[in-house]
Amino acid sequence: MNPRVKFLYLLGKLFDFAERNKIELICFTFYRSPEQQVQEFIKGKSKIKSDGPHQNWLAVDLAIIEDNKALFDSSDLTKAKYKVLGDYWKDLDV
Repeated sequence: MNPRVKFLYLLGKLFDFAERNKIELICFTFYRSPEQQVQEFIKGKSKIKSDGPHQNWLAVDLAIIEDNKALFDSSDLTKAKYKVLGDYWKDLDV
């Protein structure tokens, strides 16, 4: 299977899982230019300086939405919700 098709298929499974668990998600930043990737690395928002999966359309940034606001805070509740999603994603054997 084409890697991008597989990625999108698995992303759909993640969204289904989130919906079943009453977690609303939004996608942003599927693609990053090499310059954008370096900037995200410099800001500490990425562990990859260049040639990351965003340059190959194999990554996406996600946010949990509550009350029409993206949750980026570091509260235990927010971390727990992101962990549930991350654990499920890892179980998909990406």
